[in-house]
Amino acid sequence: RFPFSPYSIQLEFMRALFDTIEAGRVGIFESPTGTGKSLSLICGALKWLEENEARVDRLEEAQVARELETVDDDGIARRRTLFSLSRTVPNTRLQSQTGGGTYLPMCPRERLQKMANVDSMEGSAAPADDSEFILDEPSSSATQAATKQTTEEEPDVTKIFYCSRTHSQLSQFIHELRKTAYADVVRSVSLGSRQNLCINDRVRALGSITKINDRCLELQRKGRSKQCKYFVAPDSNEMLHFRDHVMADVRDIEDLGEIGRDVSVCAYYGARTSIRPCQVITLPYNLLLQRAARESLGISLKDHIVIVDEAHNLADTITGVHSISISSLQLETTYAHLTAYLNRYRTRLSVINATHVRELVVVIKALVAFLRRWRTTGGSAGARAVKVPEMYTANTFLHELNVDDINMLELQRFLKESHLARKVQCTRRSSAHAGGTREENTSQHAYSPSWMHQIEAFLVSLLNADDDGRVMVSLGPNAEEQKQAGVLPNQAAGALDIAVHARYLLLNPAEHFRQVVEEARSVVLAGGTMAPVDDLISHLVPYLPAEKIHRFSCGHVVPRESPLALSVCEGPTGIPFEFTYEKRDDAKLLDSLGQSLVNLCNVIPAGVVCFFSSYAYMDTVHRRWLASGINARLEKRKRASMQRLCATLPLADFLNSKHAATNATTNGALLFCVVGGKMSEGINFSDDLGRGVVMVGLPFPSLNSPELQEKLRFIGAQVSSGRVNLTPKGVEYYENMCMRAVNQSIGRAIRHQGDYAVIALLDRRYSTERIRTKLPGWIADRLVDCSKFGHTLGQTAAFF
Repeated sequence: RFPFSPYSIQLEFMRALFDTIEAGRVGIFESPTGTGKSLSLICGALKWLEENEARVDRLEEAQVARELETVDDDGIARRRTLFSLSRTVPNTRLQSQTGGGTYLPMCPRERLQKMANVDSMEGSAAPADDSEFILDEPSSSATQAATKQTTEEEPDVTKIFYCSRTHSQLSQFIHELRKTAYADVVRSVSLGSRQNLCINDRVRALGSITKINDRCLELQRKGRSKQCKYFVAPDSNEMLHFRDHVMADVRDIEDLGEIGRDVSVCAYYGARTSIRPCQVITLPYNLLLQRAARESLGISLKDHIVIVDEAHNLADTITGVHSISISSLQLETTYAHLTAYLNRYRTRLSVINATHVRELVVVIKALVAFLRRWRTTGGSAGARAVKVPEMYTANTFLHELNVDDINMLELQRFLKESHLARKVQCTRRSSAHAGGTREENTSQHAYSPSWMHQIEAFLVSLLNADDDGRVMVSLGPNAEEQKQAGVLPNQAAGALDIAVHARYLLLNPAEHFRQVVEEARSVVLAGGTMAPVDDLISHLVPYLPAEKIHRFSCGHVVPRESPLALSVCEGPTGIPFEFTYEKRDDAKLLDSLGQSLVNLCNVIPAGVVCFFSSYAYMDTVHRRWLASGINARLEKRKRASMQRLCATLPLADFLNSKHAATNATTNGALLFCVVGGKMSEGINFSDDLGRGVVMVGLPFPSLNSPELQEKLRFIGAQVSSGRVNLTPKGVEYYENMCMRAVNQSIGRAIRHQGDYAVIALLDRRYSTERIRTKLPGWIADRLVDCSKFGHTLGQTAAFF
């Protein structure tokens, strides 16, 4: 079913993938860009799915045959009919010629209504009756278990969950899937956030994902005079019609929005109702990697296949999505509104609910008091610049709050089930409307329900194992800075001009990823550059035995002579290239760097992409080159100037300007980027857009970062008074952080079999064995050490 005759490395990839899934292993697959990684993933995984379904069919047929031996003729006919329907109904396709279609079986209204209304308001009272703001009675664990056992569920099928970092990468996967013969038979759906799928123009116009979420949930509330016109019952004919259209073809996010508008059904909730009957689910990282997100979507990974593409930064991604920050401003505002809610409804809440609300008030009050105390201890607002962040273990932090007598697990369950955040929000708005005022003017700060969700997530994170994370307390931006960033409205005036932040830092991503690994049948981590693989294993699946992990790495499809990789040890003036923190600002070094780039631009035709370690360093270089005249010399050779370094231009417009500049002259364009920025991942500088890629130095992260220091301490480094003494494990981790970023950036060129480019690594440390071995194999094997710049220029000129 491959759309064309596959390369030998693609056949090897697909066979290895099939065997990995069949054996139930964790697979780590490295396949450079241009080798057909996406198509190999699709066809290899769907081939296994196809054969697995055939195997299940044979087993079920055998089971039916055994049962038929004891059944009369009428029973035989009925069972054969039911078995036939069970296999054919899920594969029914919408007939576009007639506009008809067969609705797939749906689960009961109660279950889907619960799934569609996660985090939404319950209750059916009229707006004038504030009983809708009263918390529902909590359900016991026994009741929940009984309900789960007796609730009829729609039949599930074995699935492939494919996730990637961005929606553009997911759309590219869908585009590749459409090329294969599987597109005619597979059922798929794309999941995303409300920001991506909402089709209500007024809600979309709010821009912020937090505002969109809040407004969406408010518009679902029963009893409102105006509800969202696209929100329909999950088992309504309109929703069934939407779902049939979704599964009639392979769709991406944009297609779902168009279908939703055509049939006037919410695409966000419509996609969620399509999960169970679909075989391929595409979704972004955050929806797969967080258990709470999976539960809210009704996703179970049990016995399914999980494919994580662009997985080179997976450990950092897991760390990021499970690191939660709250500020004193958010806590103070939430405390005020929660206290007002409790005072208003204390006599109408059940004893259990009132107790839990009081406990939450106590916890938030303790957090506010602690952050106030921390801010004033040893300094004041004027001492902001010297107030050093402090780290606490979760247990120590809870002890500092003095809330040991409160059951955090029970409190977390209460927050999850009660929808307290939403009801507090609705109470505030109801009071504001009753008083004829806008809500923003009724309190010192505007309140967002997402703040309570953040507080809830922060409290839940404190329940992790003590060694798995730390709480960092630090000073954040002041009120004016937060207004400019959109965190606070212009009317807000901070009780604390400088907010104090408490941030939970996850240090051990393996435990959170373990939930995915243990539930799924097989987990596949894929990427164009996965090196260093040992580092990935040690941080994600260190507990797995070697036989449970399958590694696959293939070379590039391009001919050996297509990329020219150079380790440039010095510039034209003979100054060694070593861009360490201590040396990189030297004026002579910067001038030598500029002269090197001028010379390279003389011999490299078309586009050149140059990467720096940070925006700050890029600006430093730019200022020096403006003063020395190097910037003017560069302008004469390439269309783009260094004044385009600012990152304020929208990405699409910026790339369009590069295309125009490249096509306008044979000299091409010169683009300056930052490692780890928008241009270093997911952007193709193929053909004339990137005939040269220049990497300036080694982009090691700053050891002054408190977060990095704590991570290094976690893996065994010695950190004292801000000074870091790296152990061998610490050195390995630190170098791997740097080289993962390098490998992603230099992989922006050589995007297909006929492509070619020069990759110039400007730092003599690239010639060392330790660094060379951390480069992708297809680059490391071809790396040419250039001890003199004349050798660099000669090699480059001869290449073109």
